[in-house]
Amino acid sequence: MQHIKQMIEQARAMMTCPGCGRHYEAKEIKFKGFLDHTYILQTTCSNQHPTIFTTWITSYAPALVEDRSVIETDHVLNLHQALQRFNGDFRSLWSHKQK
Repeated sequence: MQHIKQMIEQARAMMTCPGCGRHYEAKEIKFKGFLDHTYILQTTCSNQHPTIFTTWITSYAPALVEDRSVIETDHVLNLHQALQRFNGDFRSLWSHKQK
């Protein structure tokens, strides 16, 4: 998890809120997931500006990733179809605090 903290610190130094222009604090940047070298970060400005989801691409391959199976066209199509059928609320799903 140390590499995630380092990545968040790098993102904090580089990213600014599009609403107020200030740099995010580390506590305002949440790690949401990753696939290979691409991480998904969520930024939430404490000044109540809109939440932003960002992809962060690194050359660092985390040791946690065991399965490096290739993403096939069928996988993308299956995801697309699942999202079309999805009848939920992503905002409430992603707003749960990580433990």
